Amino acid sequence: RNISRKYDPDGYAQAKKLWLEQTSRPNVTPNTLARAAAFLTPDDKPLAEELLIRAERMDPAGPWTARLMDLYAQAIGRSLGSRSQALDVGEMQFAVAARRKIEASTDPKVLANAGFALRRWAPVGSEMSVLARRLFERAVALDPQSVRARTGLADFQYAERRKAIDDRLRATGGAPTAFDDFSDTTTAAASTLPI
Repeated sequence: RNISRKYDPDGYAQAKKLWLEQTSRPNVTPNTLARAAAFLTPDDKPLAEELLIRAERMDPAGPWTARLMDLYAQAIGRSLGSRSQALDVGEMQFAVAARRKIEASTDPKVLANAGFALRRWAPVGSEMSVLARRLFERAVALDPQSVRARTGLADFQYAERRKAIDDRLRATGGAPTAFDDFSDTTTAAASTLPI
């Protein structure tokens, strides 16, 4: 789908040139900017960021904030992950700047979208997961009616309750899959009933 700068540097350079020609046209659409950003994301996050910001300015009601926050979350996730040592200085700087931008925001929409993006890339209990929860909490504090922020926070609360139940089942010798076992037994019994 994407041309890799690592494996095909000439092809990548040609494709990037074509995308930049498209994005510099006066009648460029937000969708074209977003597609170019998607192509550039693996190898040129700052340029992808710039294109998504332009798309957002052109169409504030579009999905551009969510896509920008996903770009930031990918960068943050890579900087915190086990392979963070493999990042070059530019990638690490982008990740640090992205995190600062998110944490400095007072826009509930940005905070909620960043929370969802981070949650998507975050292992449970990780630093990213903790950051995502904190962003949802701030978004709800800023806008208690934000459905997206409240949903994200509720997802965390549900996951925490589910983990507590599983932990209690394990501690008492019960199987954390007890509900699945019950469902399988019920399904087997129901399948023997006449139709």
